[in-house]
Amino acid sequence: MLAIIEDREPDTERIDNYFASQIKPKTFYGRRNEELLYEKSFEQNCILLAQYSNESVKDSTTKEYFALIDYYNKMAREQPRNKK
Repeated sequence: MLAIIEDREPDTERIDNYFASQIKPKTFYGRRNEELLYEKSFEQNCILLAQYSNESVKDSTTKEYFALIDYYNKMAREQPRNKK
């Protein structure tokens, strides 16, 4: 496979370099790291979804968690919107 990579045409290499330059890696350290944002989002979802479950959302299975999210989204769509 290495031979295939070395035999790339200049245009292909230029295109590969362009797309590689478009990738913006996520930060996993510091104050606004992805892991912290994910945890915060999960906690907010658990609080929001708790009103639709008799059990702790954190203790639910993955299937139950996403079923609650689907149920919440369905309920949010069905609620009449407040007119200003």
